[in-house]
Amino acid sequence: MVFNKNHFMETIKKIVLVILGLFFFTSRAQDEYNKVKDYLYGDSNGSIYVKVKNYPLLHPSKDISKVKDSIYIDRVYMATLEEERKIKEVIDTKSFVKVNKGGNYYRDKNHVYIYVTRPHPFPFYCLNSSDINFFGKHNDYMINDKNEVYYQANRIESIDPSKFELMYLKNEKETFEYELYTDGETIYIENLKLDEERLIHMDLPKKYVDSLKAVFFTTREK
Repeated sequence: MVFNKNHFMETIKKIVLVILGLFFFTSRAQDEYNKVKDYLYGDSNGSIYVKVKNYPLLHPSKDISKVKDSIYIDRVYMATLEEERKIKEVIDTKSFVKVNKGGNYYRDKNHVYIYVTRPHPFPFYCLNSSDINFFGKHNDYMINDKNEVYYQANRIESIDPSKFELMYLKNEKETFEYELYTDGETIYIENLKLDEERLIHMDLPKKYVDSLKAVFFTTREK
């Protein structure tokens, strides 16, 4: 194997970014913050923080006792400018609101913000785009510039946004709904492509299973 110095340095750079991203979160106690508005907090130094739900995967410690319910983020990555800034320099506090129940999407009068709930170099970042739409029963889906579709802040690969369609199907006992989406060619559940085996084992009425199999998994004559 030939050693590629450039590739090695790029790999190291990515690892460092992920580590820095994980330590993006402050570990200070909650009583050091003053509530500004809803999930916005400040401190004695004049910094502004966004309070978000914590996820164990995002916490740098493997000690579960150190995993806090909430974390406070004071920096945002500007995707268009490719640079990191302090939140107090970017957001408009008066118009800053949470878009969806899960707390993945936020917006103010100037920007849209995404909180990524899986390891990422920049867990909180800003999109400078005017062509962004949120949809679904809880606004968990987002289309950006008609080119990208996100589910709970995670980009859905290989799907045509122009043909994107949501469907809600109740389970056999009608105790909950499955949320599926498709572009007419492929069908997905959450952030995963749905295959025939998984479909068969879902708690769906037979009429739904048969219909989905006929549309998406039956070999069609060309």
